[in-house]
Amino acid sequence: MRCLTIEASSAAWALGFASALSEFDILVIETDDGMYLVRVTISGGHGQAVHVLDALEAYVSLNAAEAA
Repeated sequence: MRCLTIEASSAAWALGFASALSEFDILVIETDDGMYLVRVTISGGHGQAVHVLDALEAYVSLNAAEAA
């Protein structure tokens, strides 16, 4: 199993990433310094990794006016 960790600049972005990745095994973590991490477990091989990246690209593209 591999994990992809995304550093989000706010709780709103972290929750947005979590929503976009809701079909995967995810964990949202708030760090001591106020940052948010969204950890995605990739257990399905290359195909699942591509699907995760596609979901992230779609979410960021829809919200490109704001800083992630």
